[in-house]
Amino acid sequence: MLVSNGERLLVSVKTDRPVPMESMRSVVDSIREITVEAPVARHQVLIKNPGGTQCAVIATQTVARKASKDVD
Repeated sequence: MLVSNGERLLVSVKTDRPVPMESMRSVVDSIREITVEAPVARHQVLIKNPGGTQCAVIATQTVARKASKDVD
């Protein structure tokens, strides 16, 4: 999943339960539509009920916020 203002551009994700094969496309499309704002914590719920399913999409890693550079 895309991450804005993070030290990394992407965060890996998984669902918290199996997704029926017929719902897989809508879940993947939901993941592709969303960009999350850093910081992202491991195990953070990023999407609830994607594509009308009864699962949640959660982060599998931590992504810190990009350090801002002070301008003098």
